[in-house]
Amino acid sequence: MYVEGSSALETEKKQLKIVLGLFGGSYLVRCAFDVLVGFYLIEVASFCEEYPGFFELSQTLYFFLSDVLPIMALYRMHHQVYGDQEGQRQRVQMQMNPEAARAYHL
Repeated sequence: MYVEGSSALETEKKQLKIVLGLFGGSYLVRCAFDVLVGFYLIEVASFCEEYPGFFELSQTLYFFLSDVLPIMALYRMHHQVYGDQEGQRQRVQMQMNPEAARAYHL
């Protein structure tokens, strides 16, 4: 959670740079892969016919790395920054009101 005057904003900016780098890198890899497939379309088509299982497995792994990994990184960053907001509010409220904290634990 961002606190005014803390280094949380700098940490969030660093994490955002990493996530944006993952997204940009994944799109560059996809573009390069698509260009290579376009250049060698006949070879790729014959490979798909000869080894359909290997092609599907490698395609699944490729799409997982290029699509799901950046989205998971973005979710992880969001969860680290904002986390469990309701739980944090309850902890802050209990710290401000010790009587409510004792009643809550009983």
